[in-house]
Amino acid sequence: MESRFRDTNDDIKALKAQLLTTTGNAPPTVLYIDDLPAYNAKKGEKIKEWIKKGIDNGLYLDTTTGAMLRDIPLPDADVCINGEWVWPEAWFTRFPGLLDMQVPELNANDHDRLVWCTNGGRKTDFSTSTSWDDLRHSHNEVQWASRVWFPQAIPHHSFLLWLLVLRKLKTHDVMSRWNSGNMNLNLLCCSLCSRGPDSHEHLFFECDEAKNIWYGVRGRAGMGAIQNSWNDIFEYLLSIANSKKAANVIAKLVVGATVYFVWEERNRRLFTPKRRTKEQLIEVVLSTVRMKPHTMRFRYSVHTEHVLQEWSLPRGLLVADDDCG
Repeated sequence: MESRFRDTNDDIKALKAQLLTTTGNAPPTVLYIDDLPAYNAKKGEKIKEWIKKGIDNGLYLDTTTGAMLRDIPLPDADVCINGEWVWPEAWFTRFPGLLDMQVPELNANDHDRLVWCTNGGRKTDFSTSTSWDDLRHSHNEVQWASRVWFPQAIPHHSFLLWLLVLRKLKTHDVMSRWNSGNMNLNLLCCSLCSRGPDSHEHLFFECDEAKNIWYGVRGRAGMGAIQNSWNDIFEYLLSIANSKKAANVIAKLVVGATVYFVWEERNRRLFTPKRRTKEQLIEVVLSTVRMKPHTMRFRYSVHTEHVLQEWSLPRGLLVADDDCG
């Protein structure tokens, strides 16, 4: 990480934050700090004020624990002058390896800047997406990713669908595995049908209430032949996961909305006295899905025009090239 502070507010924040990084036994990355600038009195005074206070005499990164400690002062000038290191004694006493670092070639006509060094060794401008890609544990993309996360999706529906696919919803069968012996989870029952504990398979959509909701919306999604088994529904979705056809995009939206509102109704009945009828839930699913295509554009075809008519959508959503959002 390199930095030669330019903007006053950002400079002080960066200075206070001390963006030092290290790996293993390597010394911390260097912050090059300009001499107090005569051309910017405000900036100079701020830096002098901070250095005077020192935030308990400065910060450094402990290479063992990664903790930010406060017993080594920061230099108030460049640590590289005329091709030689000029580290404060407290620094190279603590980190002898600093003296073995290769002296960088500095361009006096250029400003230092903040950069991010990726895991692959490439230096690039810092961004949250780049840093996240470097910090996270990445895996190969799963087959169903484009079914859950697609451009036209409703985000909170996708999030719940993601939890469903991973079997991470807090259903009764999941909670039963937490039982320490002090609770009788056999007394729990599905808040939708009251016929025994719920589970992922039961709620989506083996439960009589949930099944009726699914049967009430599946025809509008072109999935009239798909039964109330989540495995069957999911297999169908995999077959259309990458499709941008209007009917298939709407089918994915319908499944996501149905899952979302069934789960919402389950929790509503579980924790409050409120409840909605099957007809009300079917209508809220369909009306929610009907709103989303207004943000999309679809390539014209006879089939697409029929889909728009089926959902009472305006013909203005038709374009020469498929845009879908």
